[in-house]
Amino acid sequence: MNIKFTYLIGIISLLKLSLAADSCSSKITAQGYPCCSSGCLVYYSDADGTWGVENGNWCGCGNGNVSNNSSCSTKITAQGYPCCSSGCSVEYRDADGDWGVENGNWCGCGNGNGNANNNNNVDNNNDNNNNNVDNKNNNDNNNSSSAVSGATIRNNMFWKDTSGKFIYSQGGGVYKFGDKYYWYGAHYKGAETYANNPTKRNSDTSFVSVTCYSSTDLVNWKFENDIITPRTGNFGMASWFGRLGVAYCKQSKKYVLVAQYNDSIMFASCDTPSGNFKVEKIQDQITNITSLGTGDQTIFIDDDDQAYIICSNKNGRGIQYVSKLRESDFLFAEPAKEVARGYGREGDALFKYKGKYYFCASDLHGWNASHSYYMVADNIFGPYSEWRVMEGSDDDFSFVTQTGFFYTIKGSKQETVIFCGDRWSDFAGNGLGYNQWVPLTVDGGKVKFNSLSEWNVNAETGEWSVGKGNNYCLNPSFEADRVQQEALAGWKNFGKGYKNKSGGHTGNFCAELWANTAYEGSFYQDLAIPNGTYDLKAWVKSSGGQKMANIHVKNFGGEEMNTDISKKIDNWTEVSINNIPVTTGKIQIGIYANANANNFVNVDDISLVQKA
Repeated sequence: MNIKFTYLIGIISLLKLSLAADSCSSKITAQGYPCCSSGCLVYYSDADGTWGVENGNWCGCGNGNVSNNSSCSTKITAQGYPCCSSGCSVEYRDADGDWGVENGNWCGCGNGNGNANNNNNVDNNNDNNNNNVDNKNNNDNNNSSSAVSGATIRNNMFWKDTSGKFIYSQGGGVYKFGDKYYWYGAHYKGAETYANNPTKRNSDTSFVSVTCYSSTDLVNWKFENDIITPRTGNFGMASWFGRLGVAYCKQSKKYVLVAQYNDSIMFASCDTPSGNFKVEKIQDQITNITSLGTGDQTIFIDDDDQAYIICSNKNGRGIQYVSKLRESDFLFAEPAKEVARGYGREGDALFKYKGKYYFCASDLHGWNASHSYYMVADNIFGPYSEWRVMEGSDDDFSFVTQTGFFYTIKGSKQETVIFCGDRWSDFAGNGLGYNQWVPLTVDGGKVKFNSLSEWNVNAETGEWSVGKGNNYCLNPSFEADRVQQEALAGWKNFGKGYKNKSGGHTGNFCAELWANTAYEGSFYQDLAIPNGTYDLKAWVKSSGGQKMANIHVKNFGGEEMNTDISKKIDNWTEVSINNIPVTTGKIQIGIYANANANNFVNVDDISLVQKA
């Protein structure tokens, strides 16, 4: 997806960026990146311009000098990493090439020295190898620290296609036709506005098109076509268009698009998966659903290639349904079967894993983040179990998303279900990126949400592993809770003065310690993480004047480490605790203040990342 990744932090400052004197491409500054200082070093070039790196962040390098090591792997630079300096030390090796580390960040080590262990080699004779599949374990949980050979998914950013343009795909689905994956979704005008300047949400749901992207690895997506636009014949006038999917009908030999269209459902078809689709019909109501149209919906394709609409009713969304598409042409939704009622749900979607059906949905939070719920059945029409909350989705409200759709990889070694979360940040303002994908761990009636900012996936084998740049902090940008409150998702607290506050470093919120009387208070997380050496970084503001105020880490196997934030800090400033030696498989990270009345500390965008 040719993403310019801001190294291991995952989120960069997109507020109050100042341009340096050296000129650089307007295509770069339009994305929120500053120009570099004069005489910068060019590490990367693409259609947007030339790129440099300063203080660990990308910048536009208008008239810079080419890096003195241009021979590192293009597979590395295509992911947004620079080449290292000459004579670098190889710290890691995978299918993309040799990796080094400079200033605490990954870089491509084309002509480096030293020998790295190839962490992607699978020792089939070693029963303890975490990449092997234990056939006695139904959860196929391959979340080891050993890297899986494959492609890397990085969340908390705006994804780009293989040509370097933003991917606009919301409320859609991924389907495999032939030997390619096809991703369909809605392109809204407001998504363009927010991606180019993600500082203020908007409400512009003007429909631009249904986009189609293709991929062979589920990570690098090529733009194929706008398969439906407002200019498509017989499209008419749409105040709302979205919540869509595409299925191939074997009987008609047509690819069929099914989407919400105003208060109705539109059906369109095409001879190819990425061609110009033709509007076939509009269906105003599905029999047995209590209102016109649907609440939210997705399209599910079963193992026999039969397609279904998974949805709720529109008014109240308290009833969930499954509707089969007519077998002969998929151009009509047959009478729906009610499968649950009693709880308001949206983001209705379904996946199948080892013969069982999992009907999933989110809370009625509008465009905002939610817990993720599921019911389980042996038949697509039920009976289903009671609603259950996905383990792990409470900690950061499903990585600040709501249920979008699912894709199940049926690999040569294991099945892996991908939770493809919709982060409607264009309309909610709750962070960076629209598409946040994470792997699920499924074991019979139990579903675990693995909240990861970076992970590796092999679309052929189905294996996955935690990425080397994963941020282990949960709800690090404090966007999960949606509204101002004291108890924040993923965080524990003691004392008083703790809450979230509007006006974050990025997004809507940050964490705050403040009271109008003298106080002592703290936010903290107890995390289970692999042993290794870590860096913790955070963005802070402080009134100063506290008796004590710090960000700290402890319970990792060594003495407490901290960074003082009791001095006056008027503007967002990044602080860090580096080289944290974790030997106990756990750590506590915390924000603490013992302060006088009206002293405050604001903290946002925390990262806890393992070093090479």
